[in-house]
Amino acid sequence: MASDRDLQNALARRDIGAVVEGVAGRLALPDDVQADAAMSVLMRQVPAWVDTRTREWIAAFLREHAATAGLLAIRWMTVVEVAKALRVSKMTIYRLVHTGALASIKVGETIRIPESTVAAYIRAQLAEAAEVGRSA
Repeated sequence: MASDRDLQNALARRDIGAVVEGVAGRLALPDDVQADAAMSVLMRQVPAWVDTRTREWIAAFLREHAATAGLLAIRWMTVVEVAKALRVSKMTIYRLVHTGALASIKVGETIRIPESTVAAYIRAQLAEAAEVGRSA
């Protein structure tokens, strides 16, 4: 979770990706939350010290992007989180991302992987293992 200092620095740099990630990192949204409700919840998480103009700027950004993609409901995982979940090394995850086996985005210098992509990868691997088991 981003600290208030991290959010202040991101706001000073106008790094919207870090701001949204920092605010979103303060709470876990259920998968079935609608984009409008998610935005409302996210905006309530913006620290009180953020000025009105910046709040409006964040809200406009969230509205614009939530309307086009519904990305606020996605649970994003770091490479470390995925590696821990699958009990493999970070390098294995980087290879899966590089080969396209795991869809990802870059936020600044960091990679974020949708939780649904990890679940789909696991299902595909289980299906492949079951198919190999049937043909043996």
